[in-house]
Amino acid sequence: MKKSLIVLTSIGLLLLTACGKQGHTLSKFKATHETVYQLHDKFDYRNLKVTYDEEVLEPHQYVLDTSKYNPKKAGTYKINVSLRGVEGISLDIDVQVSERNSANILFIGNASIESITSHMHEFINYADEEKDFRIYRLEGDYSSINQHYSHYLLNDEDYDLYEYDNESSSWLIEEDISLQSALTYEGIEWDFVLLQENNIEASLKDNHYQASKLMDVISGHLEKNEKKIPAYALSMPWAYQDAVDLGYDYYEFFANDQSEMYEAIASESGSLAEVFDLVLPLGTAVQNARLTALEDDKDLTIDGMMLNERIGCPLSSILLGALFSGSPVEEFSYLGEGEYLLNTEEQRLLFDVVSATIDK
Repeated sequence: MKKSLIVLTSIGLLLLTACGKQGHTLSKFKATHETVYQLHDKFDYRNLKVTYDEEVLEPHQYVLDTSKYNPKKAGTYKINVSLRGVEGISLDIDVQVSERNSANILFIGNASIESITSHMHEFINYADEEKDFRIYRLEGDYSSINQHYSHYLLNDEDYDLYEYDNESSSWLIEEDISLQSALTYEGIEWDFVLLQENNIEASLKDNHYQASKLMDVISGHLEKNEKKIPAYALSMPWAYQDAVDLGYDYYEFFANDQSEMYEAIASESGSLAEVFDLVLPLGTAVQNARLTALEDDKDLTIDGMMLNERIGCPLSSILLGALFSGSPVEEFSYLGEGEYLLNTEEQRLLFDVVSATIDK
């Protein structure tokens, strides 16, 4: 099989070389790419069609320069395509990046992501009929990126996949599923994969060496199954309730001091910005919210550690919605309902907190 692959590649290159002797004309070289990308989409080579003299070329027969493509800002970008091995045969194509109105988002973490995603669908989609953000969460007992990597390799079926169902307004559960199976669940093309790091690992230096490996194996698995490569985001954890003895050795390492724990998490999360495509700065948003009238006697937690749903869920939802879509925070104007109903002053404070966090 390897010999066949090498021979086919060589034939392709020899064909172009032979054609070069006869002379190429730029008018015969064409590239089409009709996809409109949304914010944070990676350039997808599957959507590109390159031809010479109406013959479709294989990827090894041309060279792409995507250095000017910027998925983090809406706009028009030029992609250069050139005929491999032939000088002067190249052209630019325009690629459009728009603000994001839809996304399939997979959270990978433990039970702590439940409180921040429980009503995320409503908070992001409610006020704008054009928005269609679909939220999935993959929960396991494994709370660190290192552990997720190990269990990916073992293909353990120890996760539960939660899918929000629009019709019933409830979460559907697929039990005992592996990370590998979740990545290709029902043929979904993931736009974002959010990796949650647990609070212990998130504050320790040089303890994320497996992050790149995990993203590499996920990308390899998706490519093998002919799926798009998503944007990878780190979901930044938050610090615990301040000055409370939780009977937890880890928190005692910081002398039960919330500020000291937050600074350690923020420092390490910041160092990972180059590893991930983006960071969801939830820990910073929570810390900013604690400086406002949103604060409560448990520092916005349920038990000193887990975020509460009443403020934690809308805070994380508005932050994710604004950061991922590029839309103003005011577009996420859902107030909740029942015991989770926000008043207009709380909503204004949430808008201010999210805006300040993103600007920072």
